[in-house]
Amino acid sequence: MEQFCRQRLPRGFEDLTLPFAAVATGLPSKEPVTLTSGNLASAINASCALPVRRPVMREGRKLMDGGVAGVLPVLACRELGADFVIASDVWAFSAFLRVTGRNHLHPRGRRRYPKHYLQAATSADLLIHPAIRPDSYLPVPASIGRMIASGERAARRALLHLDFELTT
Repeated sequence: MEQFCRQRLPRGFEDLTLPFAAVATGLPSKEPVTLTSGNLASAINASCALPVRRPVMREGRKLMDGGVAGVLPVLACRELGADFVIASDVWAFSAFLRVTGRNHLHPRGRRRYPKHYLQAATSADLLIHPAIRPDSYLPVPASIGRMIASGERAARRALLHLDFELTT
């Protein structure tokens, strides 16, 4: 992952034209760690280090996938100065609960979601829920296309709905 990013992205956060933060999970505390400076490829690698991979060492810290500490990094966006935050929920657990009719607003579903998710979901200005098939979570090339298509459809629906709300 780091090599892929190093070949395709600017070297550091300071070389980006838009503000960006990578969110990782610090170990062993499992607290969110917002990365906004230094080597960009290393930060992205740390934020994507799934629990099945070994943690990434960065600046003397052991880091892994930011989704462990929080699947919707809304707070990191606010800290960067975002006035309007659009969050896209592609978390497999949340997708499963939504299929069973229990989203984060449902009284029974609410108990199933972790506190960090509930805080982020209610703090986002627009929360998009792509309809993701269970097989889309398999680590195969076809899954990537399905995920992207599902996300695009959900984003278009959400933005049309938002446009309607803003004009009425």
